Amino acid sequence: MGPAGKTEYVEAVNALCGEHLPKVLAATNGGHPKPYPIAVFLKEQPRLEQLTVDFDKRFESIPVPEDGKPVAEAFDQYRAAGDAATDRLQTAADAGDQKAFDEAFEANLKEFETSDTRTDLLSFGITAECNAR
Repeated sequence: MGPAGKTEYVEAVNALCGEHLPKVLAATNGGHPKPYPIAVFLKEQPRLEQLTVDFDKRFESIPVPEDGKPVAEAFDQYRAAGDAATDRLQTAADAGDQKAFDEAFEANLKEFETSDTRTDLLSFGITAECNAR
């Protein structure tokens, strides 16, 4: 049986994020360095991509109650923004342009910090541990 309502849905998502964060930290040796060398990004990406696939599969299996739909929609927007940010980094990395990569990394951080979607998730009770997705 799935979550009965929004509160239980948020708890289930937060639990998933809590399990995911240590895996991401392990795959990135505790987080991304600044500067973030392209070689490090490329080395981390295969593991991070698999972790993202696994997370998304588990996230999508959590039943969404009617009153939890706004939370799920906001999290879907957040995941799409995260995927787009990774794509920007991958494009710069594939070009081998460290300066462009650094600029994309900084732009991604700024976008994340000012994201209305991230603010919405926090207001719904989604914890900062979900930043790892």
